[in-house]
Amino acid sequence: MTSHRRFTVPPRKAGRPRPPSPVFGPLSSLIAARKARIGVMGLGYVGLPLACEFARAGFPVTGYDVDARRGPQKGPLPRGRCSMTPMCRGSRPTSSPLTTGALRRADSVVIVTDHACFDIPGIVSQAPLVVDCRNATRGISSPKIVRL
Repeated sequence: MTSHRRFTVPPRKAGRPRPPSPVFGPLSSLIAARKARIGVMGLGYVGLPLACEFARAGFPVTGYDVDARRGPQKGPLPRGRCSMTPMCRGSRPTSSPLTTGALRRADSVVIVTDHACFDIPGIVSQAPLVVDCRNATRGISSPKIVRL
């Protein structure tokens, strides 16, 4: 007979509640309304399906990639060039050149690649919120970074 351990999250210590984050406060209402503009850095086997799922959920999504077949041309992402594109059926993520203006227009940028061609410190300085899924922001300290 095998016993399974149950893991639980310890309760938060009593004390003063955390103050609301200046980054997450406005973003939470945009997320609830499905109006948060999301940028996805890297449109490979992780980023493209993620961008498609965000778009299918109703969010405006823009993808950025160093591979010219997946970005940075403007308009809908090219179909038929990646084995994951069938997941994009019914959604409309777009690709765009990576500029400071594009980063500032995004409400959140999700980094799913650690590609050396991306200027990660520049992305962190320009984007309002950075969600790092690849530890690409290691060594950078900013309250705008959420590391997964």
